[in-house]
Amino acid sequence: MVFTDFFEDVAPFPAELLLLLADMPDRIALGSDFPNIPYSYAHQLEALERLREQEPRLDDDWLRAVCWTNGQRLIRP
Repeated sequence: MVFTDFFEDVAPFPAELLLLLADMPDRIALGSDFPNIPYSYAHQLEALERLREQEPRLDDDWLRAVCWTNGQRLIRP
């Protein structure tokens, strides 16, 4: 739920911690409770994509790692 409008209204992610996310793209994996979330799955992905407005290093490569590569690496036999 982090970064979505739903959660940012209640408990915003500290902007200074975005730098840490950018520094460790290989250590973050998307987790989701879809379909048990109060917004669309697409909104969750859009919220992650909007992070680049605050921290440019959270770019397409970072997003690809978080949404696919890191999780794939965790479950690959």
